[in-house]
Amino acid sequence: MRTGIRIQPLLCTAFVLIAAACSSSVTKSPSFAVSADSVQTALNKLVDCERMNVKGKEIKANGEQRTELQVDIINGKNVPADDAAKSALAKDIAMLMKHSLQDPQEYKSFKIIFMSVKEKNGVTQKSWEGKVFATEEL
Repeated sequence: MRTGIRIQPLLCTAFVLIAAACSSSVTKSPSFAVSADSVQTALNKLVDCERMNVKGKEIKANGEQRTELQVDIINGKNVPADDAAKSALAKDIAMLMKHSLQDPQEYKSFKIIFMSVKEKNGVTQKSWEGKVFATEEL
């Protein structure tokens, strides 16, 4: 019986530590000041790609809450190989997205992901590079 009493506080402590370390995210759809087609056209002027995904998230982690808008550029054709040029393109995309929002402060960060997706013989290979910008940087 005493063993059970000792284990119970340890289990409660472990549960609290695990719960504190967990994070969750929910979709937070962006509200644009212009039409989605206008945003898409402006993005296409910056980068030519097979597809783009834009998704907003509200993330809760370690008792804190933050918002992030993520843009996935899939199989970009004019994405520079040079890191500095790629970072500059990512920043241009993030600034465009921020200034297209009804409330430019709606998201606290903007994550731009350049993703390469290749399919061969039923096998999909993905690789990506990304850059995150705080809203204050844009």
